[in-house]
Amino acid sequence: MLGVLVGAIAVYLLYSSGVLAQFGIGTQANSQNGPPVQIVGPNAAAIAGQQQTNSAVAGGVAVGLNAIPVAGPAIGAAFKALSSVLLAASAARAKAATSENAAVAAGIPGWDSAVGQIASSFNSGAISYTQAQTLFAQTLANFWSEMQGKIQSGRNGCNYGANCPPSTNPSSDQSTAIVGAATYCSGSIGAACCVGCADLALSVANLQWAVGQAAKTGAQTNAFIQTVFASKYGGANRAAYNVVFTPASVG
Repeated sequence: MLGVLVGAIAVYLLYSSGVLAQFGIGTQANSQNGPPVQIVGPNAAAIAGQQQTNSAVAGGVAVGLNAIPVAGPAIGAAFKALSSVLLAASAARAKAATSENAAVAAGIPGWDSAVGQIASSFNSGAISYTQAQTLFAQTLANFWSEMQGKIQSGRNGCNYGANCPPSTNPSSDQSTAIVGAATYCSGSIGAACCVGCADLALSVANLQWAVGQAAKTGAQTNAFIQTVFASKYGGANRAAYNVVFTPASVG
């Protein structure tokens, strides 16, 4: 009995020390040193099918990422590791989805989750602003990869994002919303094209601009994330929100 108790105490001490983080075991309570990223959580109904994928693919690796020292080559290592995490989570969503609407329903919270991870990594100093910009672009590429083979006939007017209207004047507010549901999301523009072009692409432009501004000016900068509306075919509304970038050196 005493031996079991001693063993249990030893396991607890290892868990608490964070040593097991390299194996994806432990919590993230003290892993984030940067300021919090202000993100409004997506609609709970929209993320129900995504929770298992996120926890299995991204959760454990995030602990390992935060354990990487933020200096020199480690920044490159953190970038590569995070890129791999985002790609793996995206591939898992793509494999799980069996239709366009299912792919979009999982893709939106998956994209939100990826944005949060990238912003947190930048704010903590784990990645540079140019690396963050690259990763934000990757989130959009990942979304379109998840849609491959899923978009219904006659609904792919955007050609998997290749024909999206250009995003102009990226900023910290909703001024980049140059295409909307009423003017763009109709005809051959189905759910995937509507969300990818009218919501996510514009949001990525804002994110890339805002993180660049934060790095260059040293000032806190917001990125406006577009509202996602449910379609008549299903899905759930996801409210607009702001992502706040504050360089780790500012404080």
